[in-house]
Amino acid sequence: MLIVDDHPLLTVGLTTQLRGYDVDATGCTTHDDAIELATSGIGFDLIVLDLELPGVPDPTALIAKLHRTIRSPIVMLSGSDDAQRLAECLEAGAVAVLDKAEPLLDIVADIVALAEGRPIRINDATRRLEALRGHRQAQDEKLRPFTALTEREAAVLGRLQRGMSPKEISQESFVAVSTVRTHIKNILRKLNVGSQLEAVALANSSGWTPPDSHEHHDHP
Repeated sequence: MLIVDDHPLLTVGLTTQLRGYDVDATGCTTHDDAIELATSGIGFDLIVLDLELPGVPDPTALIAKLHRTIRSPIVMLSGSDDAQRLAECLEAGAVAVLDKAEPLLDIVADIVALAEGRPIRINDATRRLEALRGHRQAQDEKLRPFTALTEREAAVLGRLQRGMSPKEISQESFVAVSTVRTHIKNILRKLNVGSQLEAVALANSSGWTPPDSHEHHDHP
């Protein structure tokens, strides 16, 4: 078993307790050490991975890399309440999430159970994944009106978000101001709002951003 956590005291505590259950546990504290051990050929039946390892902005990428390398079940160990990130880890292939706030012996008991293929006290993976799907569906619904925008309209809205005036947009895009104003009218109609400010506010609150390709100069 491999324990990966950047807090040495926790890593040592877990590996020590697990050895009391006759579990051969190895601990490390960095992403690089985890990859090195995973590729060493030692073989681990379970990996316990800290959600917030330094230098790992996207734990789902690390999960995917470890899966490709070792194909062992991965359990997330987290003190975070970031429900979306934790659910994304489960979606990426982690089998469970364990809370660092739980007593150490309870965490150890859950790790042992998972290693043996037994159920643990609290495994809310299904609920977390359902909540993530619900969140994405709600986000898709918020963004639905923006799918009606043409490429140029999306580009104009993106520039309005940046605080540019129609004149500035026309100069940057090399089109007439009247053309920009036509795009803006279409944007307001499609988003069912009454002003540029409302359009920008709706875009910001919905989490909409223009595709990167729209950030370059467009030519009619």
